[in-house]
Amino acid sequence: MIRKMNDKDKSKYIELSLDFYQSEAVIEHVEMPISNLEQTFDLIISDSPYLEGYVYTYYNKVVAYCLLSFTYSNELGGLMVLLEELYVDPKYQGLGIGKKFLNYIEKVYKDSAIAIRLEIDDENGRAKKLYLKQGFEEREYSQMVKIIDEE
Repeated sequence: MIRKMNDKDKSKYIELSLDFYQSEAVIEHVEMPISNLEQTFDLIISDSPYLEGYVYTYYNKVVAYCLLSFTYSNELGGLMVLLEELYVDPKYQGLGIGKKFLNYIEKVYKDSAIAIRLEIDDENGRAKKLYLKQGFEEREYSQMVKIIDEE
């Protein structure tokens, strides 16, 4: 079952998110500060318009999560849902949980958003195969980031 995160999900979210940042889904494995994850979680449960968090429960146990953020796309002419993170505990991969999340997101936002966008490490072949099978298309954009106030 997919549901929005609530305050009882904090420790499991942090555990899964720490696993995510050490997985093949992330290009550069980073030691994610717990404070970043706590800040993200607090923003989610504060009903922020910028970020939503969902969990997937399997026999009442949280085994996966996804984070969504939102932006407007002038190019596409509407609201864009950004799939920031989607992670399934490896013990539960292969059960269709990723596909269920993608279908759920599309169903929830079909009347208010024009597209769902995500980033993927090319070496994460299993996830890439899932996204392509679900109708996502590759774009030729290069991503650039500048950390503000970092010298």
